[in-house]
Amino acid sequence: MWTTLQELRGKLATSPNRIAFAWALRGTIATGLPLIALPALGMGPLSNFVVIGALNTSMVDVGGSYRSRLTAMALNAVLSPMALLLGNFARDNGWIAAALMFLVAFASGLIRALGPAGISLGLTVGLTFLVGIGVHHHGGSALEWAALYIVGGLWTILLTLGFWHVRPYRRLEQEVAAVWEEAATLIATARAFVGPRPSVVRRRRQERLIAKRHQALREAVEKALSSLGYVRGQVSGPGVTMAQFLILLRAASRIGAAAVTLSELPVQAEDGPERAVDVRAQRLVAAEELETACRSVAAALLAG
Repeated sequence: MWTTLQELRGKLATSPNRIAFAWALRGTIATGLPLIALPALGMGPLSNFVVIGALNTSMVDVGGSYRSRLTAMALNAVLSPMALLLGNFARDNGWIAAALMFLVAFASGLIRALGPAGISLGLTVGLTFLVGIGVHHHGGSALEWAALYIVGGLWTILLTLGFWHVRPYRRLEQEVAAVWEEAATLIATARAFVGPRPSVVRRRRQERLIAKRHQALREAVEKALSSLGYVRGQVSGPGVTMAQFLILLRAASRIGAAAVTLSELPVQAEDGPERAVDVRAQRLVAAEELETACRSVAAALLAG
């Protein structure tokens, strides 16, 4: 059990998935800690507004540059409390509530022009407006609810800044590393089928698995290329670093294609069974070394 946990910790620490783990940990701390600590301090149901503010602020952080992520969180900490106040103001008048809901929904749709963060921001603002309409018996006033929501948002922003300081966000390195991880996985899949001439069933299974891993590699390459293009558009100058990342992407893609070709080459037994066994053993060693090299490149990218 302990060995399994250590292996899981090692994978999370050295794979591109650790960014998702860091976001999940940040969101858990941002929402879970107030939910446990504030009721113990006597706040009761009012603590829910801090948790809602922390959760919504965490949800609008969908990635991108530091500036865009911080801007999205700050906008949520300002706009959502205003929507909460509007919802509370209109909760006793259905016509006013409907009109304001129309305006909030329209504005939330327009804010999608900001990109992925705008989509989450528009959704959280609309939901917070509905919370303001539906809340009745939580104690306190609407101003207190809005203030507590802002506290939750600021708490999440401060926690996020702490995470950024401890573990800097390196989008390009992480996505290029993900490509090399996929290349290593493809090589490992192809290596698993190196052996005597397979049966028809085993051959079909091999083709399906390798095709699946090759497709995953191509999708990772396309995603990384999209990120490179986006970041390159925001950078002036020759962009030497971008060119280096592009070379790494092409290398990983070609290595993956070579692994697929190697897996499809038949083992010739013209020189006898002993020679065939020796050739298969050499292929296994070469594939294992290549897989290790790909994972080492991914680890080096993540380590900076």
